[in-house]
Amino acid sequence: MALCGGNAVGKSSIGARLARQEPDLEHNPTIGVDYFARRLPAYNAKIGIWDLAGDRRFDTITTPYITGTTIILFVYDITRCESVMELRRLHSLYKKVRNLEKVNIIVVGNKMDKGPSAYTTCVDRGKTFAIELSAPHVEISAKTGQGLEELLSVIIRETNLEKVERDLMTDIKIMHNDSIRTCRNCLIS
Repeated sequence: MALCGGNAVGKSSIGARLARQEPDLEHNPTIGVDYFARRLPAYNAKIGIWDLAGDRRFDTITTPYITGTTIILFVYDITRCESVMELRRLHSLYKKVRNLEKVNIIVVGNKMDKGPSAYTTCVDRGKTFAIELSAPHVEISAKTGQGLEELLSVIIRETNLEKVERDLMTDIKIMHNDSIRTCRNCLIS
């Protein structure tokens, strides 16, 4: 998974939160690329999270990370409408190196802790961008953690991890004291 967006939209804080780390509120800008990971034991999966620098001078370094990812989180700051325009630029850039129709895209509006009056117009623009891409839109606050569980649920749904879990939850036959028992929806560790 790749986190992309402009400068200071909160990508590193989102990566830290998704990796179950506390975000560094005094975070320095990412130079090039950073990496986070999160294990999802219930799905027997690990999410690798590439945090791509938002500064345009790093485009040549960060763009190759899009070629191998299966999901992209396009992150914008809901208090800065120009950050949605930066997502449009990045989307155009990434289309040149990868067929984005085969990538799961989620548009994420960050910094909802700033209050509703600060961002109505920007969120509308973010939602419009998501609709244009036929992508889900999620509003979060990486600072407070608000909306993070919803974002994780969308990531799980978009990557079909839910389907994988259901496929694993079939009838299991268990040998116990020389008798066979059937267990539906059992997890055996």
